[in-house]
Amino acid sequence: MRKIVLSMLFSLAVSLTVVAVAFAEEYIVSVTVDGKPVTLSIIVDGNAVTVNPQSPGAKVVSVTKAGTMVTQPAAWATTANRTANLRSGPGTSYPVAGSIRTGQALTITGRNQAGDWLQLVDGKWIAAFLVNGTPAELSIVGAPVVQPLQSVAQPTPPTATPAPPTTAVGPSCDPSYPGICIPPNSPDLDCGEISDRRFQVLPPDPHRFDGDHDGIGCES
Repeated sequence: MRKIVLSMLFSLAVSLTVVAVAFAEEYIVSVTVDGKPVTLSIIVDGNAVTVNPQSPGAKVVSVTKAGTMVTQPAAWATTANRTANLRSGPGTSYPVAGSIRTGQALTITGRNQAGDWLQLVDGKWIAAFLVNGTPAELSIVGAPVVQPLQSVAQPTPPTATPAPPTTAVGPSCDPSYPGICIPPNSPDLDCGEISDRRFQVLPPDPHRFDGDHDGIGCES
């Protein structure tokens, strides 16, 4: 397998850097496509070959190996536009499966039917609004068979402070919370002080309702 990959790389006259990765080997390949440099990562592990694009905008459609076409899902390289959590399925009801940082490189391989969640090359999911650009040609991926998290009812405190009204007395609402209406000059609020749950949160989130930075406020 290694000889096949090396033969393919040398035939393209590319610059090759070999990096040992545990029991596999990663080949960093730099090529020029239509006058633009493109970088690919080819990982050889036994008989398995995985090709991931590293350059923004690059995508891999297929890999040819010894006369056999090994089809790879179309992939799209992009970056995260903010720090947030990753999920094991397309929705915030699925368990947290990791996190990403602002500007971190991402490889997108699919989307859910609605297109509001994207699947990464490692099988984890990220909300579409957290990435910089989404290609239209991504294939639709079914939701994994993972039991979603069940909402757990929170006990009511014995002396609860009355929640302030979430409807502003005027036409102005804080743009960080488009699904509900909180007056922009409200004092600092906690989730326990409002009745709304699981609403969309946009930066800068002045009340810090989105504690895990996944774009959803007051999830429990």
